[in-house]
Amino acid sequence: MDTKFPAQRDELEATWRQLQRQWETARTVWNDQQRREFEHNVWLPLARDLERMLHHLEAAGTLMQQAEHQLPKPPGRRSW
Repeated sequence: MDTKFPAQRDELEATWRQLQRQWETARTVWNDQQRREFEHNVWLPLARDLERMLHHLEAAGTLMQQAEHQLPKPPGRRSW
C-alpha cells in the first residue's frame, strides 16, 4: 500500500484546521456585508466540501488497509 496516502490525508486535515483558525480570527475584524457574502458563497461551501472529502478519504484509507490485509503478498515481499 502507498503509505503516503494516510500521511497526505492527515496533512490536508491539519492544514484545513489551521485555515479554520485563521478564518475565525479574520471574522472578528472583518464584519461587513462582503464578509457575510464571502462566508455564505465561498467559505461555508468550501468547509462542507472539505469535511465531506476528509470523511471519504478516511473511509478510502480504511478500505485500502483492509484490502492490503486480504490480498496475498507478492513472492519475496514481507509487506505491501
